[in-house]
Amino acid sequence: MKRYLLWASIGAAIGSVVAIFIYPIWQAWIFAFQTLIAGFFAVGAAFITVRQMQASDWKSEKRHNELMELSLRADRAKVARSFFPGHMQLGNLRLAAEALCTSLEAIIPDKTSYVAARFDSLRNHADGATGIWQNPQITEAASLFDGNMADAKIEALYWIDALGKVADRGRAEFDKFGNLPPDADDSHYNSIRTCLEHAMHALNQIEAHTRTFTTGLRVLADDYGVSTNAIDHLMHRTKRK
Repeated sequence: MKRYLLWASIGAAIGSVVAIFIYPIWQAWIFAFQTLIAGFFAVGAAFITVRQMQASDWKSEKRHNELMELSLRADRAKVARSFFPGHMQLGNLRLAAEALCTSLEAIIPDKTSYVAARFDSLRNHADGATGIWQNPQITEAASLFDGNMADAKIEALYWIDALGKVADRGRAEFDKFGNLPPDADDSHYNSIRTCLEHAMHALNQIEAHTRTFTTGLRVLADDYGVSTNAIDHLMHRTKRK
C-alpha cells in the first residue's frame, strides 16, 4: 500500500509540473501561490524526513533490545537454575528451622524432656542444611547476588556450623553422663540447657538469614524475568500441609 502511495505521489508531482507549461491558467495559479505551495512541499519533505528518522530509530532500538536479550540470556539461565529448586529447598529449610526453634522453646523449661535424640535431630538438621546451601545449583548465579544475599549466605552457613557444634556438644554431655535421671545434678541439666538455648539462637539466625537470601533470590528472579509461579504454588501447598 505504501509503495502505491509513493508512486502516486511521484506521478502527481510530475503531472503538476508538466501542466504548468500546457495550461496558462494553471501556470498563473502556480505563480500566484508559489510561496504557499513551496511551504506545503517543505512541510511534506520535513514530515517524510521525520518519519524516516523515526523508522530508523525504531529499528536501532529493536536491534539494541535483541542484543541485550542475547547478552542477558546466559544470566537469566543462571538465575533460573539458582531459583529452581533453590528457593523451595531453602524455604523448606527455613520452615524446618523455625519449627525446631519452637519445639526447643517449649521443652527448655522441662528438664524431663532432655533426651539425646534432641541433639541428634539438630545435627541432622545442620548436615541437611549444609548440603542444601552447598548445592552448586543454588550458587550458580553467585556473581549476580547483591551484597545482602552474599552476606546472608555467609551468615547462614556460619550459624549452621555453629548449630552442628552445639548439637555435638550436647550429645557429648549425654554420652558422658548417660541418660539423666530426674534427680541428676543440676550442673548436668544446666550444661544441656545451655546447649539447647544456644541451638535455639542458632536456629533463629539460620531462619532470619535464609529468609533474607530467599527474598533476594525472588527479587533477582523477577529482575531477570524468571517465572516464579510454579514455586509459589508448591510453597503454598507446603505451608498448607
